[in-house]
Amino acid sequence: MPIRKNVFLPVFFFLMVCVCLSEARDVENYPHGESSSAFNSADSLANLPKSYGKIISQPFVSAKGSTRNLIILVDAHSNISVQSNLSHILHYMQKTVSPYSVYVEGASGTLYPEKLKMFSDSAVNHITAQYLLKNGFITGSEYFSLVSDVPCRLMGAESQEAYDNNLVLLKDIYDIGAGEAVENVIETYSEQICASFDALFAELDNKYMQMVLSGRELMAFCSMLNEYFYPVVSTNPDAYPVLSSIAYITVQSPFIEMFIKKNVQSLSVNNPDDEELKIQAAQIIEAFEQEYDLYDLVSQTRIIFSRDASNINAASLRLLDEFYNKYRYIKELSFEECYLEILESYKKLYGTMADGRSETIFALRNTLLGLAKGIKIQLTPHEFDYFNLADTAIEQLIAPLFNLSDALNEFPEGAFEKIERARILTTRFYESVETRNEAIVKNISADLPVGETGVLIIGGYHKNIADLFEQNGFGVYAIMPAVDWEQNVRREISYSDQLRGKFSSLEKVIYYSWSTIVARLVSQPLSWLSSRHDALSPIVARQLALMVGTAAAIQRNARDSMSRESIIEYIHSIYESQDTSFAQLTKEYLSLAGNESVPVWPRMIDFYPVAHMQGYEVAFAVGSQTLYIEILPENVQLTLSEQQALNSAEYVSALTAIEFQGHGYTVTIRFGNVDFEELKHTEADLSAGRENVLSSLSQKLRMDIPPMISSDSVQDAVRNWNIRSFENLWNHPLLKDGLSLPFVETQLRAEYGENEQEERQVS
Repeated sequence: MPIRKNVFLPVFFFLMVCVCLSEARDVENYPHGESSSAFNSADSLANLPKSYGKIISQPFVSAKGSTRNLIILVDAHSNISVQSNLSHILHYMQKTVSPYSVYVEGASGTLYPEKLKMFSDSAVNHITAQYLLKNGFITGSEYFSLVSDVPCRLMGAESQEAYDNNLVLLKDIYDIGAGEAVENVIETYSEQICASFDALFAELDNKYMQMVLSGRELMAFCSMLNEYFYPVVSTNPDAYPVLSSIAYITVQSPFIEMFIKKNVQSLSVNNPDDEELKIQAAQIIEAFEQEYDLYDLVSQTRIIFSRDASNINAASLRLLDEFYNKYRYIKELSFEECYLEILESYKKLYGTMADGRSETIFALRNTLLGLAKGIKIQLTPHEFDYFNLADTAIEQLIAPLFNLSDALNEFPEGAFEKIERARILTTRFYESVETRNEAIVKNISADLPVGETGVLIIGGYHKNIADLFEQNGFGVYAIMPAVDWEQNVRREISYSDQLRGKFSSLEKVIYYSWSTIVARLVSQPLSWLSSRHDALSPIVARQLALMVGTAAAIQRNARDSMSRESIIEYIHSIYESQDTSFAQLTKEYLSLAGNESVPVWPRMIDFYPVAHMQGYEVAFAVGSQTLYIEILPENVQLTLSEQQALNSAEYVSALTAIEFQGHGYTVTIRFGNVDFEELKHTEADLSAGRENVLSSLSQKLRMDIPPMISSDSVQDAVRNWNIRSFENLWNHPLLKDGLSLPFVETQLRAEYGENEQEERQVS
């Protein structure tokens, strides 16, 4: 039995290897190699801020002299941080690379995200775009097009037929509902795999399944695996090259760091006349005080030592070289190569202590783990190959169950048929992705002129698409945006359900407003879609853009003291300017197949100030129903009477936080029988609130202002300040941002002419 040793803390080295990928389970194995000399933007890409993302591959040597260049941005479709960083990367490229076009999957032909940009105020469009992005209606590329000051040519990369066929297979896989049956077989096999071993192994095996199914915590599993099987791994490095390299680097890193610090300083002291060496040595020592990549420091140290190593221990130099070579081996592997090698190592290590029957069950469980991910479309193509989904039929998958007493009786009738049907369709789905890839390469090749650079935003399960582009004469870079896995799009349905055509509650609420019944990019022309059902999300996105934009425009214009009449006139002018666009969109919708109802576009009914006039509740008629959009400054809440008036709403969306130019907002959508008469009645509360604030300010000002400034002077200052009503006071720039009372008092005194010297004299 292998001995578990407590020598492996979380593997810091592996964090550095994977930092550019953030353990992204769906990152494709894009090629690595030397830069193409034809790619004149390589230096610009090299300076991409790390907070945006990192280059994970460069063109092969064979791609030198390529006539066109393509930058692939690897997309994690439902993650907000990735979508935000995609927008940042595109903005950076617009200033440096100047791409001819940005190509996206999920659409075909020219995209028109600017149709969601309905207001002349860029701030309103920013707020609207953030709302749509955070709630999953638009992608990072569409968001970028909405907020960028420079026009961006956004193109769909897909072939409609290939995309539709792929999507049909996806829907069929979900309709089978095989997930529970697959999980039950996995659980049964896992019990058999762990039956003969200790609790520590059961913990390790459970971590393995969690890691495979979630695509997360590879570092934690790798550390546990090395701890449990350390004697086997350390004595058989050729059989376990990745694990043994990780083990070696982890153990030797502290010694290597001390060795570098000591000998680099000594070398600098022993060569006082070598200014270049002294500078290089100082840079290495300084790097240890900051965030550093140990591999880079070892590389720089080896260069310095190559100039003069006469006083350095030869054995230590050999250790440094060995450390460097093992580190370089790991660094040159892609994330998926490391990941799959670790999976294979675990299977082989299990085989060193299990019998043949248990090994067979382990391999079959691996296939089922792959299927469990595959039916959720969370499987990368390389995982698909590794787990052998295409060649393992149901007879093989369930054969061990016949040798387990009563195991078959635990599965309901038809469970195994579901598993086999799901396996067949999942296999077809991943094979059909190749057809999509070929169509994408063909479409971009036809569109991108020679000598230009294009950007392709695409998900990780598109196997070998970089190879296909290089075979067609492209120089290809791949960039992985920085990922925060906690920042997922806020939809109560999964991204895969969205692909199937399911609607979120918010979409249903708006659609039910004009229909009796009830994921593609929303900025594409409806003519590319195959049915009215497919067109519902794009239409709902436009309706939301109009309504959220209206609320934001009211909030901003009221802050700038625009009169109610002027605000209403402005909003009406916006709606009138959109009439032609809405009519054309309705015409395109009606030309599609289906019996879904004719869209009815929103009409603003009225708006009311809330939260002591700091926010607004805006009512819209959509068909026969009324929707309410509430916009409030950050950390501002409704009054108690307002909350009671709005409590009768049948539906309340999740609060969405938005930030623009230092101002924070929250947006909430309500649907149902809200009594706006109650909100009107709260005008008295609002007036009283303003009166209380002014009274409090006046009292404090009279107390704090030096005696030489009388209360009459305060009132004169108020009049000179053009504060003729409580409402104007509340809308003054000092108060409209919800500033704290002490800060307001200080600013008021400053505007009244009081200075610090007078204040000190009085005190």
